[in-house]
Amino acid sequence: DEKILEATTRLRHIDPQLKESGWDPEKIIAEYQITKGQIVPSGRSATRNAKLIADYILRLAPNYKIAVVEAKAYDEPHDLGMQQALRYAERMEIKFAYSTNGQKIEEYDFITNQQKTIDKFPTPQELLQRIKGHLDFDDAKMEILLDAFDRKTNDPAGKPMEARYYQEIAINAATSAVLAGKKRILLTLATGTGKTTIAYQIAKKLWKNKSPHPKTMFLVDRKNLLNQAMVNNFSNFGEARHRIRRKSETAYEMYFALYQGLDVDKEEGEMYKQYPKDFFDYVVIDECHRG
Repeated sequence: DEKILEATTRLRHIDPQLKESGWDPEKIIAEYQITKGQIVPSGRSATRNAKLIADYILRLAPNYKIAVVEAKAYDEPHDLGMQQALRYAERMEIKFAYSTNGQKIEEYDFITNQQKTIDKFPTPQELLQRIKGHLDFDDAKMEILLDAFDRKTNDPAGKPMEARYYQEIAINAATSAVLAGKKRILLTLATGTGKTTIAYQIAKKLWKNKSPHPKTMFLVDRKNLLNQAMVNNFSNFGEARHRIRRKSETAYEMYFALYQGLDVDKEEGEMYKQYPKDFFDYVVIDECHRG
């Protein structure tokens, strides 16, 4: 039975190889479910396509995936799973893809766009150095990027919220861009994909890892969005939160404002002019196409 063959190969050969290269159990996710399968409408009902499941995902940190590994049976060609590994890696924006039969290993490196056959898996340290060189980050920047997401936020069932794979991509991509010194970053996501959650994780990561804490403004165009963000999504900022109303306050670190609240003509001048030009380190503009 082919299934047993592949499972046996993983148990007897691939698992030990990963261990030998320094991939501890907490750095490996076996049978990682990328998606639950596309929903295909048919008539009044719908069916689901097969789930997308990667054999192994290797990660440098809880929320930073670095490689995808597809396993094949011991007597099959080692690179037979390469197309699948590449497809999964591209979907999750992961830089390294591997296919192995427990003997030889095929590697594709998206940084150099080179493919080669190797005898053993690179160590976590080797892949860290490669990605660090690619991003041109020092240790301090790398530490911020790899820092785990905040898990104090609960979902409706009361469990810590786990980022979906595309949310993780968005948070890591935006954080990388900020750390690389980019001044303007645009994140485009569909309705209902958790943009406020993404904004919170980025803000929290930068706030937590920088001293003194940076000052961030979250700008929205509707009162209910402001309240929801301030009370729910950003609740873990606690006392650092402040909603900008009629007068400028400067003692806080996480500010919330409506577009309308910043530029309405007041006797004392427009609200945004009451803050020094470089007062805010970061400004997050929600629904920016409206503003």
